[in-house]
Amino acid sequence: MVVDATDVLGATAPGLRELKKAEVRSLLTRVARTHGQRRGYDATTVSDICEDARVSRSTFFRYFSDKAAVFLAPEVDLFERFLAYVGDRTATFQMLDQTLDRALQSLDDEWAYSFALSCDFAKGSADLAKHSFDHCVDIEVVLTNNLIRAGEPDSLETRLKVGTFLASWRIASSRWADFEDRSLNSLRSERTLACALVQSVAVM
Repeated sequence: MVVDATDVLGATAPGLRELKKAEVRSLLTRVARTHGQRRGYDATTVSDICEDARVSRSTFFRYFSDKAAVFLAPEVDLFERFLAYVGDRTATFQMLDQTLDRALQSLDDEWAYSFALSCDFAKGSADLAKHSFDHCVDIEVVLTNNLIRAGEPDSLETRLKVGTFLASWRIASSRWADFEDRSLNSLRSERTLACALVQSVAVM
């Protein structure tokens, strides 16, 4: 019998309930990562993950919309923090750069390890790569709308700023995933360099 790990959460205090939810989510991402390393993304199923995590499929889908979502969890977590830090305010390219670095600083090398594997899985699967790109597009839409709502013009300049900023992240993180040094500091350095190059080209 599969025990639903969230069945008892309703009887716990709010703080403990959130902690339990975080633990279940972390468990699912770790199990998915292990399966991905052994068999690859495409060969791994939601049922495989649920069986090893000892949770029901209904529990899995409370935390993740589909298989791709659990494999992309590290990047999703990063950009949830980033968007929260940006908030409802206008932002220059430099401010976006600094805010993403702040979000990265709030994480650690364990997160960097998980994110590097997520990049590996995406490079080995056209399906996951598409989901990763779609997530980046979703972030672009949300960030652009937030900036416009905060008072920035709905202009080509605003959209290019967001688009080039996120493109610099995708290129930098993809390059970093191929480095021997896949530490958080290495990722921050590569991303900072990419943003600096984008800004230098913009003023030419």
